[in-house]
Amino acid sequence: MRTFPRSAAALVMLALSLSVTAPARADGPTAEQVGDPFSFGRSVTYLGRAVTRDAWLATECLDDPDCFTLRPQPQLSSFNVENRATIELPADAAQSLVCFSITPLVRFEFDNLMDTMQSFATFRVNADVTVENEVLNDPLLIDPNTRMPYGGRMKFVFRLHDESRSLGADERAEQTISTSRTCVGGFASRVDLINAGLSEEQATQFFHKPIRLVFGFSGQAAMVTFGFLNYGVRVYGDR
Repeated sequence: MRTFPRSAAALVMLALSLSVTAPARADGPTAEQVGDPFSFGRSVTYLGRAVTRDAWLATECLDDPDCFTLRPQPQLSSFNVENRATIELPADAAQSLVCFSITPLVRFEFDNLMDTMQSFATFRVNADVTVENEVLNDPLLIDPNTRMPYGGRMKFVFRLHDESRSLGADERAEQTISTSRTCVGGFASRVDLINAGLSEEQATQFFHKPIRLVFGFSGQAAMVTFGFLNYGVRVYGDR
């Protein structure tokens, strides 16, 4: 059986190792071909999970800090429930993408307490995710949505449920929603950071810094007498 000299065998093992771990080549696919060339060909690495603290919507909350008081019918209530869970990612946890799977558990009750039909019963709830990173402290980086500096953070809003309908007098309806969704652009990706105004170098450095994810809720409700909000999130990235 043919054998390699020690030096030749070492070179073969090195070549095999580089063929597995090397990043995509400079002549790899373009953004026009695959949409996200930075993550192309990379493997998935799991980065943790979180479950938000329960939040409630009610017509009367009795000083419960986890409860948001709804306005009297038929007025529209807007709610914003912040900092229900966090995940702290160390520097270099991912190369170019922080992605997610979200599974909500949302319950709510439409209940027309009025003696006439109401045409604007609505319930809308979002998962709000704030991404904090020191690269975003640069005062020259401007959020295109607010026209203000990012101030160290970006906010992402993901719709969990949206329903509008009419309710007859004294009509009541209750729903429970638990439908998972996964990312396309994720909480942050190098390609989307560049599109959001960061330079290629800043987008690269973003992943070399710690990343903090803060999870919450927002939404609107009308003709709703009760709501329960909770979701779990699994975070993953690329290596």
